Amino acid sequence: MDVEGDYFYTSGAAGRSAAIPFSSLRRSGTRMVKLTVRERESIQEAVRRFRKLVERSGIKKEMRRREFFEKPSETNRRARLRAERRTKRNRLLGIV
Repeated sequence: MDVEGDYFYTSGAAGRSAAIPFSSLRRSGTRMVKLTVRERESIQEAVRRFRKLVERSGIKKEMRRREFFEKPSETNRRARLRAERRTKRNRLLGIV
């Protein structure tokens, strides 16, 4: 296993595999993204699959959200506005 900064790479029995831990995100319940490189799969294909996995897991969104400190009042305000939009949309669609 090679460790370099926040990244670590391991090699599995079936082939090469790579994993990137996001320790600060793991504390909030987000799982670590793991990608096992398939046999005869090019690096470009593996990188494309990895980017899709990261996008689907919400890690990029979480990192963007945590990039700057947000005051609790701002968090509450955003949640309140989101709830108001949701109730307005449900009212217009006739959902009770």
